[in-house]
Amino acid sequence: FSKDLITSKVSSDDLWSIGQEWDAGPAASQFFNGQIANTQIYNRALTNSEIKQNFAAQANRFQVPRSIVTEGLVLNLDAGNPGSYPGSGTAWYDVSGNGCDFTLDGSGITYSASNGGIFSLTDPSNGGASTTSAITASTSCTLVFWMKTTDAQALFWSGPAVDGGYLGAYRSGNKFYNAAALGSPTFYTNAVQRSNIYDFIRTGEWMMMEFKSVDMSSLTASHFNQYASYTFGGSSAVGKIMIYNRNLTSAESAQNFRVDRERFGV
Repeated sequence: FSKDLITSKVSSDDLWSIGQEWDAGPAASQFFNGQIANTQIYNRALTNSEIKQNFAAQANRFQVPRSIVTEGLVLNLDAGNPGSYPGSGTAWYDVSGNGCDFTLDGSGITYSASNGGIFSLTDPSNGGASTTSAITASTSCTLVFWMKTTDAQALFWSGPAVDGGYLGAYRSGNKFYNAAALGSPTFYTNAVQRSNIYDFIRTGEWMMMEFKSVDMSSLTASHFNQYASYTFGGSSAVGKIMIYNRNLTSAESAQNFRVDRERFGV
């Protein structure tokens, strides 16, 4: 689905075509390599809401997924879903159906209605979330975080003890900084694989961060943003955390990104 706004005046003798360009002669050239289902032309600029209306009217026809991937979803913490967080309290409920609820720890994690619902991480030494339950025994998981940060030292995930496995980054070039218990994860931002974590996340902009091939079989408990000073602080925030008991495909990662990118202004 795409739109183009024509701002120049169109002459009565102009040649129009779909799927090609007219060159001098005239001669057809630069043919479109793909498929076109329908074309609409308006004599005015559509509003954003009208563009969304047109997209919604055709999405099912072209089988465009409108929701996150649910196959293998074993944790879904969403600050924008009242069923996951009602706006107050210390319980952050898992809405995946797995019942692995988290508890907000410390005064440094505070709720805001921005972006449909988020948690600001204002104190790097006092603000995270944790569960005392094992989430999955899978040795090849996908962890998804919708976050933003400028923090130079960051910890995404840790087990019940420091030597029980953790995912984070603390210096330039870090692919990941973890105990061997969590395997050898690969890292992605906005569904694109990256060479390391540290050099791509410290932009202060919202993004979907993913770890794939994570071994969670040894984690009898889990913590988000908790490990001494290696935690997110300052301008950091989190809106959504999801865990799958399998590696998502590239298409599935792109689907999850597409579903939530507008909410986070990406």
